[in-house]
Amino acid sequence: MGGKTADQGGTRETERKFEAPDRLDLPDPGSAFGLGVGRHDEVELDATYYDTEDLRLARAGLTLRRRVGGDDAGWHLKLPVDADTREEIRRPLGQGTRPPEALVALTRVYTRGARLDPVAKLVTRRRRCAVQVEQGPR
Repeated sequence: MGGKTADQGGTRETERKFEAPDRLDLPDPGSAFGLGVGRHDEVELDATYYDTEDLRLARAGLTLRRRVGGDDAGWHLKLPVDADTREEIRRPLGQGTRPPEALVALTRVYTRGARLDPVAKLVTRRRRCAVQVEQGPR
């Protein structure tokens, strides 16, 4: 993940996916890396994804979603930068379930006038924990 982009209020993220064998046993991160693991909590995320009927945004590598729950609830538009990096632009939830015009305007070159409608809904539970570097002798 990257830093803030001040002009659009977004965040640049780099995402890489790795595969592992089905039965891989990972070590406890605290003991393996000398980290202290603090409090745990769980948050439910309810995300509705918007696209055209023929999925023009997905085919172009864009994601437009409305997410409720978590620390970053709101509208998220992810625009491709390169093969594994995307610029994420966020807007507040607002009152309705229609995408904000500011984000719709950024998708028009891909949608070419087609309507953006909900195409998928995901409800997930994310377990979070605080990780701290343990202080040892210097």
